[in-house]
Amino acid sequence: MKILLSGGHLTPALALCDYIRSQSTADELVFAGRRYSQDQTKQLAHEYQEITNRGLTFVEFWAPRWQSGLGLWILLFPLQFAWSWLKALYICLRHRPTVYVSFGGYLAVPLALAAWLLRVPIVTHEQTRVVGTATKLISKVATTVAVSFSDTTGDLPGRKVVVTGNPLRPVLFTPKPSRPNWLPSTTRKPILYVTGGNQGSQVINTLIEQSLPALTKMWLVIHQCGNKSATTNYRKQLERSKAKLPAAQQGAYFVSEWFSEPDLAWIYQNAQVVVARAGANTLAELITFELPSVVIPLPFSHGNEQQRNAEWLAGVGGTYVIPQKQVTAAALVAALHYVKNHRANYLASLAQVPKTKDAAKALYEVVAKASR
Repeated sequence: MKILLSGGHLTPALALCDYIRSQSTADELVFAGRRYSQDQTKQLAHEYQEITNRGLTFVEFWAPRWQSGLGLWILLFPLQFAWSWLKALYICLRHRPTVYVSFGGYLAVPLALAAWLLRVPIVTHEQTRVVGTATKLISKVATTVAVSFSDTTGDLPGRKVVVTGNPLRPVLFTPKPSRPNWLPSTTRKPILYVTGGNQGSQVINTLIEQSLPALTKMWLVIHQCGNKSATTNYRKQLERSKAKLPAAQQGAYFVSEWFSEPDLAWIYQNAQVVVARAGANTLAELITFELPSVVIPLPFSHGNEQQRNAEWLAGVGGTYVIPQKQVTAAALVAALHYVKNHRANYLASLAQVPKTKDAAKALYEVVAKASR
């Protein structure tokens, strides 16, 4: 097969790519996506970095994002969308995929329409319980709609729906991964992992910066802060704050724009608590590795998706939720203290949550069937 992919949700797309490559098949992978996460800031998109680091074919692609409201933009949208659809047609004609796999997002819509016009089978995967607008549109022309949860099927054409689970990157399950060489060989402090997702989170970065003096007394903090942009360099800013700490506490804070997957495998298997947003992929990894967490849902996610994700996991006893409008450095420190003291209860609850480690395999089988 020659598989064209795009990833509004990048993590499951990478998981599928890694699974396919691990099987030593003759399948060829082409990924269409953004070079920059934000054109105005020129922040390199995580998808560009991860796909090119894997040596896969990356095709730069742009499409307009629908925005509600009035103004000149509404008049320009049809022209911009038509241009992106023509570019999508060009990509399909040039690379001749046997199947197109979408992981949602506004970039996927023109690609799906181009694939449909050219009679290329389409598989779209929905990661969340709240079905995205792009997935709803693509499901009308898709061959198969794969979902992570059975309770997402109500918003999709039932005859096309297959429950596969949410694919996770295979390298994260490496048995006894090597300790990152940038960490001390031993530490008496419990490990706190902080992540704002692929591109980082300004809110979380600010909270960590403000609470560093308190956190580094109690934790060894590993912080993924996101790539620099034309206007902000989070890592450099956080390193300056680290330098103001007492010498003993400076050795308890490690910040990087992003961590390699082998390093992340070790972090997931050794962290005691995680601070994160509440995206579907992040929570899937927290559940699978049974990691107690403090989550700060993104308040303007589609359909209030992150809040719903967080409330569900909190409802089964797996996380501590702080709404963004209520979060402060003091509230974060207090929440972490609570989770640390009740960690055994969180672990017991997470152990009861169903897990799907074979989702990448299941999704690949759906893709192979659709391409026949």
